[in-house]
Amino acid sequence: MLIEPRLYTAGKHCQARIAIPAILMEIGDGKLMTKRNLQIATGILAAIPVLTGVIGLCGLRDPIYGTAGSANNVLLDSNLRFFSGVWLGVGLAMYWLIPKIEKQTTLFRVLWGAIFLGGMGRCLSMLFLAFPPIAFIGFTILEIIGAPLFVWWQARVARKGPRVRI
Repeated sequence: MLIEPRLYTAGKHCQARIAIPAILMEIGDGKLMTKRNLQIATGILAAIPVLTGVIGLCGLRDPIYGTAGSANNVLLDSNLRFFSGVWLGVGLAMYWLIPKIEKQTTLFRVLWGAIFLGGMGRCLSMLFLAFPPIAFIGFTILEIIGAPLFVWWQARVARKGPRVRI
């Protein structure tokens, strides 16, 4: 059974006759950009730094780097474990701010700003060294494009503030 996507079209007052997918209209109307959906998305994405941070604490012997055939280098191992601990801290901080995500603007921006800067570091690595495996290119896209989008989303949620039920 094929389901046709719901489309919105411009009204009679508008000369342009374009069809806009309903999902984009719902984003613009804020139906998808809710506090609850931001909390869910943040919770799902926070699992990445928590899990990879814990794995990275294994140093050069972790499953990702262990298969890369890297020579045992104490400086590289030490830095990998340190930055994995920081990365784990980013993930835990994301979980901490979820309950009051609309009020935690500064921390939210700092965390996503750090993620954005990490993505810039990956871009430099691609520019000066080589492209990583495809999954890491996906992470880079999330870090560079997703970070500003999440900051924008949280700003929308913060502007709306808490809703009072009567």
